[in-house]
Amino acid sequence: MPAVRLAHIGLLGGVQLALRGLTVFYGPNNSGKTAVARALGFAVRVLNGGEATSAEALALISRGAEAGEIALDDYEIELARRPRGAVAVKVAKAGEVLYRREVSGVIATGLDERLSADVLIRVRLDGVAVVDRGVRTLSLAELVSPGVAALWGAEWGSAAGADEYAEYMEEVNDVLSDITDHELVVAGDRLYYRSGGMHFDEEGVASGVQRVALIAAACTLAGKLSERLGASPLLFVESFEAALHLGYALPLLRLLADLEDPAVVETHSGFVLRAAVLKQWDYYVFADGAVTKDLKTPELLWREVQVAAELT
Repeated sequence: MPAVRLAHIGLLGGVQLALRGLTVFYGPNNSGKTAVARALGFAVRVLNGGEATSAEALALISRGAEAGEIALDDYEIELARRPRGAVAVKVAKAGEVLYRREVSGVIATGLDERLSADVLIRVRLDGVAVVDRGVRTLSLAELVSPGVAALWGAEWGSAAGADEYAEYMEEVNDVLSDITDHELVVAGDRLYYRSGGMHFDEEGVASGVQRVALIAAACTLAGKLSERLGASPLLFVESFEAALHLGYALPLLRLLADLEDPAVVETHSGFVLRAAVLKQWDYYVFADGAVTKDLKTPELLWREVQVAAELT
């Protein structure tokens, strides 16, 4: 279970988060929800022995603050502004300093730590960013192309690699067809949707169906990385409700809740929050640089939950 603590990161003052199972992040734009994903991506790369940059580190520190802190599991990453665009980076575990340096340019700690979340899969509106030692951003077409098998170590072109890719696509299509009555078909470098015996390209398919396909592929990829590489993925779905109506959103939430690995849903929707409350999924409400679980504190939020209850 990833345990996260942030201090003076983005718009957040000081927050503590436990990410187990499905966790809903609720709040308006510019309330700090996405800052959590950016901080996690930075921490995963730095602790996995990948590379980040001093510019990225400085962008994480809250405006007006001289320093910020990201804690993941037992690791603490301290970032402090230095003159001429440099940043002082200190990484410690249980009080023991593992890395300390003032950097202007590339941050490369050389660490290779075992984390409770060592791969971050960020589902954006237009694709999926896979963050471990580096960042690979994939469109839906790339996520369902045969080359995706290389992400979990399968050798495309071999019989075993072809079988694993076919199994992966079957799992993606099982989810997609159950929710939308569509399936994905890859023909060469083209992606089609099949429904009712007919094939459609992306321009002929509703954006909600494409959104379901993207999330289904990300969930299936997380499972493959866990199964084949022994990785510990964390799925982070940004702007979850974008293009989704309730008939698609609720089954997707159940899918995310049933994953073996933790998942975070970022949302502005009171309906999604209400589902979390009723299903006893974890949730955090972001407002004014802090997080709370008290639904009665933000007045607007409480009215929205009441309205949702009256409509169902």
